[in-house]
Amino acid sequence: MEKKINEPSLVIEAQEVTNIILFAEIYFTIRSYHFFSEINFIKEKNKVKEILDNISEGYFIINKDLIIGDVVSKSCFYIFNTDISGKRTEDLFNELNIEKYELILLTIKQYFSGIFDIDSLFVILPEIVKIQNNKFLKINYSAIFNKNKAPEKLIIKVQDVTYQVNLQKKNEENNRNNYILINIIKNKNKFDLFLKEINTNNSVLLDCDDVLQGKTILHQLKERFSEFELMKIVTLISNLELELLEKEKKENFSYKEFFSLSGYMISGEIKNFLDQNHEVLSVFTKNGL
Repeated sequence: MEKKINEPSLVIEAQEVTNIILFAEIYFTIRSYHFFSEINFIKEKNKVKEILDNISEGYFIINKDLIIGDVVSKSCFYIFNTDISGKRTEDLFNELNIEKYELILLTIKQYFSGIFDIDSLFVILPEIVKIQNNKFLKINYSAIFNKNKAPEKLIIKVQDVTYQVNLQKKNEENNRNNYILINIIKNKNKFDLFLKEINTNNSVLLDCDDVLQGKTILHQLKERFSEFELMKIVTLISNLELELLEKEKKENFSYKEFFSLSGYMISGEIKNFLDQNHEVLSVFTKNGL
């Protein structure tokens, strides 16, 4: 069935393409005004600036020398919290602590080399990257070629999608937690026995000074928590095991203190889980489910 032109997906796609084309035209229009008088240039540049200031996405251009052009949309300042115009791309990426910036920078360099296939080149890049202050950006790349069909410039569109990413993470976390709770409820008797076993092992761990016994208990606890997919506690124990490997290299290391602290930390995590989900688990317990 053929899509209607007014369907939301097509309208959004058309709008994005329009914005990219508009930005490219604006950029080259500004460059061309250098051939006119300074008065006309300033007058027209102000008109263009007004247009750029009303584009919600962040748009900027990277030149072949990897310097960011002097024409950027106003949204770039709010997204990056700095003026990016005229900066070296590598400096900006370092300054913003952009995730996987080495891969992105290398791909941009390969694009300008003209050796690689453009269609497949940018596919390897992440669509969403994390930058400083736990901000997430969605990045799109649009190629600009010269009359010889060689890469001339690169238009970058960025959108702040921090809210959407965090919301998705929260939903995924809730879904995982619900799955864990359903599994516990379905295997309530098994989980009750599991808690008693954990309590017994943890009691031994709190007063353990035998390295082999302590390591064995940690490994057993990790396996048991994995059965109910309590991955936060599994990760904690894995980190404790790695920490133990490093600390036992030191002289006068106290295994008893380490295992005792580990026991308290594990007990605290399982208590937090039970407290956070007490309402749900208690309802099913009262109903005999």
